[in-house]
Amino acid sequence: MTFSTTLCTCTTTPCPEEGVNKLIVGNGTTGVYVYELTSDRDVPRVAQVDVLLQQTDLDHGSDTSSCTQEYSRAMEDDGLDNVDAGHILAHHLGGPGNEPINIFPQSLHYNRGSYSSQEGQIYDCLSAAKEGSYATLHWEFYYNDTTSTQPHEVLYQADFSDSEGCSSISTVFPNTYYG
Repeated sequence: MTFSTTLCTCTTTPCPEEGVNKLIVGNGTTGVYVYELTSDRDVPRVAQVDVLLQQTDLDHGSDTSSCTQEYSRAMEDDGLDNVDAGHILAHHLGGPGNEPINIFPQSLHYNRGSYSSQEGQIYDCLSAAKEGSYATLHWEFYYNDTTSTQPHEVLYQADFSDSEGCSSISTVFPNTYYG
C-alpha cells in the first residue's frame, strides 16, 4: 500500500509503504525502516528504524528536496505549519534528504536544537574512532493515537563499536510545538 497522492507526491524516489522499507544510506549501507498504517486513512507512518552506520557513510547524505518538504508538511497533524522535513538519519551521517522514507515531520525547535546536538555527538564520536568502527543506531517513533501521522516523541539510540571515548546514547526527544 502506498501513500495517496495528497501525502507523498514524489515521483523520482519511492514513497514509504507498510512494512519493511530498505534504503541505501551514506556510502552504501542499508537502513531498515519499518512503517505501519494509521487506523483511519491507511497512511504509512514510520514506527522504527535501524542503521548500522559505518565511518565511510559520514558526509554522504543529502539535503531535503521540495518533494520531501511537501511530504513532511502533509504529514503534520497540528496544522500549525511548524515542522521541518526532519531527516531520520541526518544528512551529515549519510541520510538522504531526497527520500521520503528517511523523512518525518519534525518540530522546528528540536530539529535545530537538541536532536541536532545528538547527531553531532554521533558524528564526532564515529569520525574520531579507530578505523573500521561503526555505530548501531535505533529509532522508535511514538504517536498520540492510531490516526496520528506526526510522532509526539522519538527515541534515538546510538551504540558504538569503539567504546573507548564513546558512551552509548539514548534520548527520548519531544516532537511537539514549542511556543
